[in-house]
Amino acid sequence: MWSVIFRLLARFLGGAGRATAQVARFGRVAFTGLIKNRALNTLTQQEVRNAFAKVGLREAHNSHFISRLISRGPQFGINTLDDFARALSNGTAQAGRQAGTIEIVLPNGRAAIVVKEATGDLITFLPL
Repeated sequence: MWSVIFRLLARFLGGAGRATAQVARFGRVAFTGLIKNRALNTLTQQEVRNAFAKVGLREAHNSHFISRLISRGPQFGINTLDDFARALSNGTAQAGRQAGTIEIVLPNGRAAIVVKEATGDLITFLPL
């Protein structure tokens, strides 16, 4: 599902430089079960990876998204998977700094989620 969303985003953004679009227009992420409210620092990377798989999200091959989310998330207001889903759904997409990527800027504007444009795989979570 997310790969289709990001392909649509890529087509929408095209070569327009830093054009933006609300990610919420393309769908919402909603984790289920007790894991969605557990603190990120109490979850293993495999637990997060499994929760992502259930909602159609995937970490890119050889990336470090989940470890960055667990370590950096709390300083940007992302303490649980539910917080992450809310930030992802309410973020603003823009063309990435590197070719073939899209950055989803969190609503607070202090961090971004970098995504592979072609596949929708999550690459990293970085401060702005």
